Amino acid sequence: MKKIIIILFVAFAGNTYSQEVSKDSIATLKLREKILKLNTKVNQYQQVKADRANDIIGYQNKLKDYSKKEIKASEEAKKMALEVRNNTTDEKLAKKASRAYKNSSSASKDVIKYQNKITDAEKDIAKLNQKITELKTDLSSLESKIKFIKN
Repeated sequence: MKKIIIILFVAFAGNTYSQEVSKDSIATLKLREKILKLNTKVNQYQQVKADRANDIIGYQNKLKDYSKKEIKASEEAKKMALEVRNNTTDEKLAKKASRAYKNSSSASKDVIKYQNKITDAEKDIAKLNQKITELKTDLSSLESKIKFIKN
């Protein structure tokens, strides 16, 4: 009976010692965890960057549409202004000219709005690119630490 207890004790003790993890492998695991977190951030930033790039495409399409409307509305406003100049007593014509001017002004504001949205999105992309570059630099330094620990 004593032999069985001694054998079991030795077996359990040997099993416990064989499961001990070295400090280097713990450090490596911690570094890998940091790397995973940084890679997750990089991926998130790249997704946001892709979304902003798609936003820019949409803004550019709307900008083209509003630019066409602006040109058409400004031509109409010029035409109405000439007609009002030639016939200064016609109230209906003056109201039409006023509406044409308002349409032209509104279209111009929309053009400016989408130009600003494009500029803002481009600035956001530039900031995201900078953050991604910084994170990738951090990643490469962490990866080199892992290689140093292994050797």
